[in-house]
Amino acid sequence: MDSQDIRHRGGDDRDAATTAMAETDRKQADDNNKGQRDQKRAMAKRGLKSLTVAVAAPVLVMLFETYFLGGGGYGSRQSAALFGCYKAFNEISPVAGNLVKPCLACAAFVTAVNVKLAIA
Repeated sequence: MDSQDIRHRGGDDRDAATTAMAETDRKQADDNNKGQRDQKRAMAKRGLKSLTVAVAAPVLVMLFETYFLGGGGYGSRQSAALFGCYKAFNEISPVAGNLVKPCLACAAFVTAVNVKLAIA
């Protein structure tokens, strides 16, 4: 046999080593992705808790004011209290301040309707 007809199989050893290294790299990448996924999940849980507090606080203030200061409709006191909540929450977190805005808008609308009905 001529030496030209002989094929060298040294490439198979390199392919096995490359495959093993690629598998190791893939496993490390999976571990890194799992750690990042866990961090994102923990951050999402903290965000959910923060969102719950930011939404519940204005609602509780509104219920407290309605129960203890009378249920005769939303007057200028309820709108003023909500505006104060908006200012206080906005200083702590702009997201919390923005979540108070719909409640403030609803209270202003109900106040306007009550005033209109009282005049008529």
